[in-house]
Amino acid sequence: MPFSARRSNILILDDCVNAVDVATEAATMQSLRREAADVTCLMVTQRISSVMHLPKILVLDNGEAIGFGNHEQLMTDCEVYQEIYRSQIGRSM
Repeated sequence: MPFSARRSNILILDDCVNAVDVATEAATMQSLRREAADVTCLMVTQRISSVMHLPKILVLDNGEAIGFGNHEQLMTDCEVYQEIYRSQIGRSM
């Protein structure tokens, strides 16, 4: 039976940029924005740089939802998000 890929309304990405360099991550995210602009994307990641420009971010801690909003809102309201940002980006906003 031949394989057939079709365009979907939902795209689930599980740590899709975990093991790539910064340039590849940026290129991947740019391609996603261009090619999947009309698709609902659920992205699971530990890299804050992959999500900080997205309109909606859900922060989980030990499986519990502890923050929801955009980057600016989470930098104001979510301590765990702020800690992740500082540890990965290395500066305050």
